[in-house]
Amino acid sequence: MAIRSIVAVFCVCTGLIVNPIFAQELNCDVSVAPSVVLKSVKQHVIAQRKVRSNGGHSNGLKSKLSTRTVVAKASLYPATVLKLQGQVFLLERQGVTLVQPQPLSVGSTLELGDVVETFEQSFISLELGDGVISVLPSNSRIALSQNDKVARFILMHGRVESYVPKHEKSLKNTFEIQVPNAIVGVRGTHFLVSHSVESHQTKASVEDGTLWVRSRQICRAPVVLEAGQGLNVERLDSGSVKTSLLPAPAFFDLDQAQHGEEVVFNLSRVDQAAAYHVQIAKDADFIDIKQEALNTEPTVTMPDKNLTNGFYYVRSSAIDSTGIEGQTDIRFFLKVHNKQINSNRFEP
Repeated sequence: MAIRSIVAVFCVCTGLIVNPIFAQELNCDVSVAPSVVLKSVKQHVIAQRKVRSNGGHSNGLKSKLSTRTVVAKASLYPATVLKLQGQVFLLERQGVTLVQPQPLSVGSTLELGDVVETFEQSFISLELGDGVISVLPSNSRIALSQNDKVARFILMHGRVESYVPKHEKSLKNTFEIQVPNAIVGVRGTHFLVSHSVESHQTKASVEDGTLWVRSRQICRAPVVLEAGQGLNVERLDSGSVKTSLLPAPAFFDLDQAQHGEEVVFNLSRVDQAAAYHVQIAKDADFIDIKQEALNTEPTVTMPDKNLTNGFYYVRSSAIDSTGIEGQTDIRFFLKVHNKQINSNRFEP
């Protein structure tokens, strides 16, 4: 009770409205030292007053999905498939394993308890009733869940990138990602969470907005991530350290049309980068992803099997030695299959 009183007084004096995750921490069974709670609350107050960074889109294109304000519908589910590329299957329907996995398509609906998996070079974008849009890239699996009135995706393996709008008259978390040792809670933000079954490692990074990461094993105040920050979630219970995201690598020669059976992207080298990640999409929000590739060197090549003639958006990022993906830069390029156009240059 003393802890709650201290925090309540602190919040009244600062005008802070405590996020529900903080309230949940204060009601847990394990005692939390007042200094730990106050330190986390103070950090949150300071973070609220900071000017947000632009999420690594400097001099490039920027998604506006995470800055939307929407009026939430009465029901979170069903979720609707907005875009799909490649092989994506429904493995469980409302908690019941299907004898034969069911292929999904644009317009398919997913219910609470469903499990979805993407295969190699396959992508799916889902929209929930509250306006949350999540993108599952290659080799990822999630289960659709719910915590009270908040949608929650259980990330079994792979990655999930989410755009969470701000809800009118809402001060609560509007979306959560669950991994084996933590819960990631958000309001309005653009973030990425990845989990590896092989290494048992989970990473989180924030492009825009604020992210709360709370341990599922130890009752303590959550770690707050701001735009431009990342976290090794597996270190959460041992005093994790937030890191700054690596800057986005710049593109070279995008004013020249790509042709042939491969597309090649030359990037600037980023200090402390262990790998480079490039994705191609038909839209600047990367909801309709067509392909992606990783390389340890700043030259990324991929086949053009899903690309017809026309303009595409391309997004680059650098991954550090711990596996945290950095800030992104979004540009666009022209893909043509006629080699005679190779010498021509175009203006955006």
